[in-house]
Amino acid sequence: MGFAVLSLGFFVYGFSGHFASAGKVSFWWMITGYGFQSLGELLISGLGLAVIARYVGPSLRGFIMGVWFLASGISQYLGATSLRSRACPRTVTNPADTLPLYTNLFTKLGIVAVIGTVIAAALIPTMKKLSAVSEGPWEEGA
Repeated sequence: MGFAVLSLGFFVYGFSGHFASAGKVSFWWMITGYGFQSLGELLISGLGLAVIARYVGPSLRGFIMGVWFLASGISQYLGATSLRSRACPRTVTNPADTLPLYTNLFTKLGIVAVIGTVIAAALIPTMKKLSAVSEGPWEEGA
């Protein structure tokens, strides 16, 4: 669910280019896209930590949550690096010239998020099996 909402935010940014005037889009497109992305991130982060709390024993739970946050930080760094490599040259200042570059980039990011949604949906049966196995409460010594 979180990946689907996140992908919707990216697609809003990509689609907004069709309504641009002189290379600029309404700020409502940005607010809508940012709202979907924020909601998707909240769903992904909350669900990820809930899965860790459910499936990881107490002795490793804090460590694995730290790994989750470390992976999140690394992914944010890689995202910034990826965007920097796709940025327009500083000499290009006309919004009409930069709009197709960024709308194309956001559409591609939306497709990647849809792929993440499909992978997450494919893992649902495996997670249900794991959930059935781990029905009992964790014991400290286990």
